[in-house]
Amino acid sequence: GSTQNALEVDNVVFAVPEPTTWAMMLVGFGMMGASMRYRRRSTKFVTA
Repeated sequence: GSTQNALEVDNVVFAVPEPTTWAMMLVGFGMMGASMRYRRRSTKFVTA
């Protein structure tokens, strides 16, 4: 018999998210940052 030492790279899934995943993640971080800024501002006005 013959031995096959061919390296198959057909079904390899790389850990690179899709652009929509990146967009949703960035929007989520942006919303978190905006809410933190808004909370910080509102508490300043309330305590001042």
